[in-house]
Amino acid sequence: MKFSALVAFLPLLLSSSVLAVNRDAIRARQAHVKKDLLDVCVALDLDVVVAPAGVTIVEGHIDLCLCLSVLPGFLGSNLVAQNVVNHLGHDGALSYFTGLIQSQKNKQQCHYPSNAIPFCSVQRPCGFTCQNGYTPFPSANPTQCVCQAPYTECNGVCGSFPQGCSSQRPTKSRRDEFTCAASKTMCGIPGRSGVDCVDTSKDSESCGGCTVAPGPGKSASGTNCKSIPNIKDVRCNSGTCEVISCKSGFKVSPTGDSCVKAPVNRARDAQGEGIVDDCFARLQRFNLLVPGFDIVAAKAKILSIFSILSYGNVLQYLLLQGAVLEITDLLGLADILGIDLTVL
Repeated sequence: MKFSALVAFLPLLLSSSVLAVNRDAIRARQAHVKKDLLDVCVALDLDVVVAPAGVTIVEGHIDLCLCLSVLPGFLGSNLVAQNVVNHLGHDGALSYFTGLIQSQKNKQQCHYPSNAIPFCSVQRPCGFTCQNGYTPFPSANPTQCVCQAPYTECNGVCGSFPQGCSSQRPTKSRRDEFTCAASKTMCGIPGRSGVDCVDTSKDSESCGGCTVAPGPGKSASGTNCKSIPNIKDVRCNSGTCEVISCKSGFKVSPTGDSCVKAPVNRARDAQGEGIVDDCFARLQRFNLLVPGFDIVAAKAKILSIFSILSYGNVLQYLLLQGAVLEITDLLGLADILGIDLTVL
């Protein structure tokens, strides 16, 4: 090659080298999403049985898809899981369900592609949806999140970029751009994709943390206070569930975080406490007025039905007792029992 030709070719060689270096520099500044998030998931349809202190207890039946990554939130939101927590404690329950998942022959090792949001279902334990504009592919049994034409990919986002793709590394992903105030936590939304800002110190459905993870690789360690069995009213105070009142036949536990069986004569409802005692006191008057009235049988009957009937139903039962005893003056009976017949 002549020297003159080499001189003419040299600028082209240098310019192509510079372009290659620039492309590498641009590529280095662009965002790269971590791939192949791993989880273990399984479809479960079985009775949950524990044996604390050697005593076998059937906690309930579950028919759902469960993954290792969601166990913390599952323990706080599922009623059967909460029964296990009550008997084994939080750590014991976590260990129990971890072992339960790992012991299943049909468990699946789940590898999620970039931009995937895991979605466990009984039909597809390793199922997922896609975020940031990407589409599951293939549509029947997807294994990837792809950026379909006419859209293009730019810095981890699939979309339309008429001005071209920025060469600068984005400081945040699209999900991260959704920021929350310092007093709130980014949590997933139950039943669908997306995120929301939640005050986990006060939110009764995400108390103490998220009950749905905000994305792959994130944890969910909160409690849904509204799922506590037999509650009537509950709140989240400083990240801890506080039961305010319980359904009829139950009372607030000494620790204030659950409802426990109450003595019948202390059952609570809209009328207040001590209703059965009040009924018994009125029955004493009824016993004096009605010859042959079996007050013992009446008390036993009231006690047997009171745990499942409301205050009004119990009083209606007393009216039926009067009818059986051929008491024709129902208005007089209502007066004795303090009943407003217009509301029955």
